Amino acid sequence: MPRMPRVDFKRPSLLIVLMGLGAGPGFAQAPPPAGFPGQAPEGPPAEIVHFELAPNAVEPGQSTTLDWEVLNAYSLKIEPGIGAVATRGHRALTPAQTTTYVLTVTGTGGTKTARATVTVAGTKAVTLIRTFKRAM
Repeated sequence: MPRMPRVDFKRPSLLIVLMGLGAGPGFAQAPPPAGFPGQAPEGPPAEIVHFELAPNAVEPGQSTTLDWEVLNAYSLKIEPGIGAVATRGHRALTPAQTTTYVLTVTGTGGTKTARATVTVAGTKAVTLIRTFKRAM
């Protein structure tokens, strides 16, 4: 049975290499658990690197891919119908009608949003309506 290499955490160069493994292009931060309390920790402001659909026009029944990447986010979600997501990802979608997806990102410095629309030939746009209850 092969022996596992011994890790020496006192050697800074090894520690830097080990810490760097989680920051590579193949890794993404998981979304926080539902109802995650608190506020965004101190740090650089959230940045939406990209949020796009390809293709952005399809025939009924065809799929499109939503692709996104966000840095320094405390929480993020995509509406309609997707919810909390990791800071980097993609999702294949087959919308029944023209739909605008909205990415909402919260981080230090507040909230940012981005929109991406896929046009489904021969259909009308989905309207995302939010209702708010007045605090008493």
